[in-house]
Amino acid sequence: MLPAPATSSPDPVVPVILMQFAEGAWIVMIYLAVLWLPGLAIGSALRARGWTLVGTAPLITYGAVGVAGPLLALTGIRWSATTWAIGTLVVVVVALVLRLRSAREASRGAAWITGTSPWQPTAHLAVVAVLVLAAAVGAAAIALPMGGISAVPQDWDAVFHAGGIRWIADTGDAGLYAMSQVNWFEAGTQLFYPNGYHVLGAVVYQLSGASVPAVLNAHTLIIPGLAALALVVLVRRMGGRAVLAGSTAVVVVSLSALYDMLWRGPLLPYATGVVLTPLLVVLLLDVLDTAGIRALVQPGLLFAVGLAGLVCLQPASLIGAVIFTAPPLVQRWWSRPSRIS
Repeated sequence: MLPAPATSSPDPVVPVILMQFAEGAWIVMIYLAVLWLPGLAIGSALRARGWTLVGTAPLITYGAVGVAGPLLALTGIRWSATTWAIGTLVVVVVALVLRLRSAREASRGAAWITGTSPWQPTAHLAVVAVLVLAAAVGAAAIALPMGGISAVPQDWDAVFHAGGIRWIADTGDAGLYAMSQVNWFEAGTQLFYPNGYHVLGAVVYQLSGASVPAVLNAHTLIIPGLAALALVVLVRRMGGRAVLAGSTAVVVVSLSALYDMLWRGPLLPYATGVVLTPLLVVLLLDVLDTAGIRALVQPGLLFAVGLAGLVCLQPASLIGAVIFTAPPLVQRWWSRPSRIS
């Protein structure tokens, strides 16, 4: 009599991992709130609207906290979740004052774009749905091999970034040379390392009470969604159709180069700067398409804060930003040479 064929039992690993991330979803939600809310408030105060407001909010947040941290360190004020909240409120108030004082001149917006039509409400909803799906797929691609939100990343850079977050959270030192306290190559030497990523991570660490590895991993899960959102906003600003925007969101989360930065190192601040780079193009085009000197105050400030965001994340990302910005400018001026002046 032949033995009964062996039946394979379902692999319990995947459900366990998904359960662990479901339990840690609140950490991701806190990170999303800390990353978006300041940028939304500042951008709204400076009259950013729609997809531009939602998309550029993380970059604006990094610019604001990346500058606020070192400035507070110069005055001897400790960096904490409280000073983060107060500092954000101060920046919003300043932005509102500048908004009230600036002239209400009409902006030409995207008038240089020809042959396009606004998205219909259903198109906006469809793009949002595709964007959420792309972000979820990207997060799952990271979560499954990670093995849990509290898993400890194994490469050296993760240890360095974790140490930076813990140092800033424990000591309140968010100065320009704070990261040199984590890795001393030579006694008495102060080295600059951008800490925009770390000062924001320290706020999440304090608010959530989670472990530092969990804070690192929560942010890592967000990066594919940030990449998809940034490209959707760029397509929208350049006058692209909703179908193109949604397709772009799906394609970008399938690129292996995106995930290569998230395990080799991992290059977390640099990867964040890379995926947010397209937003600098959006902010620059808003500046160039604004009529009137006084009307330039608001889009000019948003561009300056966004530029500071890339610098505070990783100055090396500026090289990619310059290269990435060139083609849209050429296309813009090629279609209408009068815009060069």
